[in-house]
Amino acid sequence: MSNLGFLPPNLSINTIEVSRRGEKNDFAGQHADLYADYTIIFSSDAHQLWDISEKEHFLMLPECTADAAIDFLR
Repeated sequence: MSNLGFLPPNLSINTIEVSRRGEKNDFAGQHADLYADYTIIFSSDAHQLWDISEKEHFLMLPECTADAAIDFLR
């Protein structure tokens, strides 16, 4: 969204990742229509360990496995 200004309609994806900057800029208010078609996840977009925002951004999974994370994101 920040690079193209839109999401191409023919993308075969189910989930969109938004950095915490998007959350601060009221992504939900600006792009409410995307919530009907995609699972929206927010991440810290951390490049340093101390920037990880795991208290605010996490996935609630039935188990702590890669398969559970992939299933959630599908």
